[in-house]
Amino acid sequence: MIASNDIQGDVTWQHGSPHMPFRMADTISGLADEPGNPNALIQSNGYNNKEVSLLKAGDKDSEGNAIMHSFWAPEIHEIDGRLTILFMAGYGNTWSNGKSVYMQLKQDADGHDLDPADPDNWTVPTPIYRNDASLLNGNKQLAATASGGVGMSLDMTYFQDADGRSYYAWQQLGATYIATMDPKDPAHVTSSPVRIVTPEYAWNAAIAEGPNVTLRDGKLYLMFSGSGVGKTYTTGLAVADASGTDLTDPASWTVLNYPIQKSGPFNGEMQLGTGHGMWSEDEDGNQIYVFHAYATKNLGSVNAAGRDMFVRRVHWAADGMPVFDMSSSEELASKTVSVTVKVVDDTVTVDKTDLSKALASAKQLRESDYTAASWKAFAAALASAEKVYADENASQKDVDDATAALNKAQAALVKVDGSDSGDGSSDSTKPGDGSSIDAGATGDKTGNKLGLSKTGAAVLGLSGVAVALAAAGIALTLQRKRQA
Repeated sequence: MIASNDIQGDVTWQHGSPHMPFRMADTISGLADEPGNPNALIQSNGYNNKEVSLLKAGDKDSEGNAIMHSFWAPEIHEIDGRLTILFMAGYGNTWSNGKSVYMQLKQDADGHDLDPADPDNWTVPTPIYRNDASLLNGNKQLAATASGGVGMSLDMTYFQDADGRSYYAWQQLGATYIATMDPKDPAHVTSSPVRIVTPEYAWNAAIAEGPNVTLRDGKLYLMFSGSGVGKTYTTGLAVADASGTDLTDPASWTVLNYPIQKSGPFNGEMQLGTGHGMWSEDEDGNQIYVFHAYATKNLGSVNAAGRDMFVRRVHWAADGMPVFDMSSSEELASKTVSVTVKVVDDTVTVDKTDLSKALASAKQLRESDYTAASWKAFAAALASAEKVYADENASQKDVDDATAALNKAQAALVKVDGSDSGDGSSDSTKPGDGSSIDAGATGDKTGNKLGLSKTGAAVLGLSGVAVALAAAGIALTLQRKRQA
């Protein structure tokens, strides 16, 4: 964790001890001040035993210039695989003499990061300038003006769009600017700075600063802060497409005309001067919102007049907008919840026995025995039934319907010799021609030699048996004549 050191409201000179505090822990709660523990609270001189100071007044930047104050709005980012801190360094004895700089964590010979809590493991702060292609009248300063002046550049942040392009966004001249950059050269922007958010509403009329960006569902959400730095400070939002968009074109950004967070009651207490937040995540991967507001002593800080850091879960509404102020009662209805769980066996057994039998019977039939029209309908029903039988996800209704359709199609088969059933339910004898009946010609594999259905065979009367025997005798007599 890294933050501006706002001691009793003096974020510039910090009551004579300007420095950059840094905390490190395994959990978010491990970073926090601890009410009741004097060894884990910010003291009146701006130090906390949980912290180390990465920089202090008098430390020099890469150009040999002494940084004397501020160390404003530091942010930690990973740029080209390097842990990087962006912040505003203050020079001289004027609070407005400041510019954006960066420093990176050193690595060992194997490319492993060194201990970030050791100040010696960081490179010296390096100013960030325009590259040669984006100079303004030959001036390399980010906040250069057309008239030749130079303003402050501060609150710098880094992000990438969905297409992998990298950007810096920061505040200068009272508005939020953006430019492309090359991660391998963090010391320069690669395009001319462009203003994308300006103070234009009553709630941010004084300034538009502190940008920070997250990517979600194909959109880039850039939060920024407005109004005067004080109890009226508030947070706004600008949204752009994350891919296929020129983010350096102001028209690519849609700025909400209302604040997404402002001073007001929260969890039964007033929160004042909320703003300059950033998107982050906790140790469980939950997205969180980190911001500052004016605290009171009962929140665990001795800095009653200064601003403290707060952390809150980010929720997303149905309209795609972030929700920063969901109260504890809205997040969790109660610390203890009674839940009744009924475990039901949802295993469904599908019986395919009848379908299997129907398929076995159907596959014994020969296409040549039936008319083309009736066989076409039967073949379609057979193919459908085979598909259902092979489908592991078929329901019982699917199986029953396929079985019925196949049986119906088989019963509707018309034989070439004029009979009208594929299951042998009609008599294939041609009356009056004196010819014999071929007992095997129309039979099925079950021994139903007369081609009768199983039901018909079961109800065959004595007369039927006599006819069958007579037919067999005739056939036998004819066979003997042929042998003679």
